[in-house]
Amino acid sequence: MKAMANLCAAIVLALTTINVSAANQDEAAPNPPIIELPDKLTRVIGIPDNENDVKYYSFTSIRGQKVMIHNGRSRARGPDWTVEYKIEKEWVQVPPDHSFVSADLSPNQKVLMRVSSSPGMDFIAGDYFAIEFGSAPFINQKRTEISGDYQWFLVYFHDH
Repeated sequence: MKAMANLCAAIVLALTTINVSAANQDEAAPNPPIIELPDKLTRVIGIPDNENDVKYYSFTSIRGQKVMIHNGRSRARGPDWTVEYKIEKEWVQVPPDHSFVSADLSPNQKVLMRVSSSPGMDFIAGDYFAIEFGSAPFINQKRTEISGDYQWFLVYFHDH
């Protein structure tokens, strides 16, 4: 009977240790808040809280369509915001004043985007970024028809 009590005490102690360990791990590496964007091309405007603030956004390619990120320059000179996307495993940077258009994705595939201050960038409170992220507009060459969410964007879209 005493052996059974010792075994139960050992199991309770082991479970407590696992739970405390997991709690400490969560505190050390919290999950950042990710803003889910709608199934369209969205102009994302953000104001970081400080120079270490990183903003995360997510887009789901519901129909398996292509995804576009346009990193428009928001500063006249000097380093601009660092904009990166992740489709599979690696984060890839989108240079300022450039667009990235993905290949066709699988239906319901997620694309993550993160925005942070660039190294050497002077952080000014109230500074903002403006990035287009979402379903990529396209031109149908055969019918000269533009589709997607294109109405209020400049002509920086290319055939794809």
